[in-house]
Amino acid sequence: MRALASVGSSAGFHELGIAMQDHMARRFGAQAGELVACLQCERELAACSSRTRRMYAGETHESRLLGDDIPGAPSGNKPATFQYELAVPANTVVNFDRFAITLGMLPTVYARFNQKVAWANGNPTFDVSFTSLPASLPAQPTAGTWYLQGMLRDPGVGTRRYGLRAQFSGGSPRPAAPAGACALGSGVGSCTCVPACTGRTCGADGCGGSCGACPGGMMCNAAGTCACVPQCAGRGCGPDGCGGTCGTCASGTCNTANGMCEGCTPMCTGKVCGPNGCGQACGQCTGNNVVCELSSGQCVDAGELPMPDAGGGTGGGSGAGGGGEDLVMGGCGCGAAPSLGVLGLAALLMLRRRRAIPA
Repeated sequence: MRALASVGSSAGFHELGIAMQDHMARRFGAQAGELVACLQCERELAACSSRTRRMYAGETHESRLLGDDIPGAPSGNKPATFQYELAVPANTVVNFDRFAITLGMLPTVYARFNQKVAWANGNPTFDVSFTSLPASLPAQPTAGTWYLQGMLRDPGVGTRRYGLRAQFSGGSPRPAAPAGACALGSGVGSCTCVPACTGRTCGADGCGGSCGACPGGMMCNAAGTCACVPQCAGRGCGPDGCGGTCGTCASGTCNTANGMCEGCTPMCTGKVCGPNGCGQACGQCTGNNVVCELSSGQCVDAGELPMPDAGGGTGGGSGAGGGGEDLVMGGCGCGAAPSLGVLGLAALLMLRRRRAIPA
């Protein structure tokens, strides 16, 4: 309570955490302050400041219904203090297969797409609501975030906890916990990053450093191990230097010294571009935003090429957790950089879309 009294009414959760650390250190000694700092290593303070909890498909989350402090909420009723945020892909229906409360009637759950549920004069602003199962959130044409907030329908029973679980496909899994560590007894209690290099010999260590570098002619793969780089620049056939091949000849023989097909008959019937089977091309595509579709050997508009699925992972987290307020985790992840070819195709698509926008 003294820590609360020492901060302003608009202080975020992070400011409160610092005040608690300082108060505990002065009141009970340095180790008590360090304990608060260690807890801060393990909690998602940014989400607490925005009064949200991130949830993922397959996770069971619980929340207390005690939101008398929410401006605009109806007097005597108790919305959950925190709203859940649930990121979903486009055209995805969210189904709830778990919905329970410790005592009394199931609450009303209000849901709103891409905006938090708002309260004014005792009334919520929302898109969808439900009070029992079966319950679902309708598919939206674009990817976005659903915000969900529960409110008691029988507030006279008192403060209780309710839980729910969302199921859908195509969503991102919960990110791995941050590589943070905090050791008691140091007199500091600060969070430090722990390099994640177990089983890795190269690549980023998750803390801004490296687990090692690969020798010449090798590259670091996603698993953090060094792999051979195929040497096929300017070669249409023969070995690639890594146990594979740079291609085969449609006919004739391969000169393995220069990687060229000799005595080979080009195979270009019905093709205007792409490889001819002899280490050369059947032709080149010209014009803006035109590329060669290798499977057909035809020049096509880059916007007509099939794009890879952007769903981003499989659907959901562990599903074995027992409460959102105890499951909150943070962290960030960095994926591998896209290839130059992918970046080039993306640039062409952006140019095409810009031309297509009416003046």
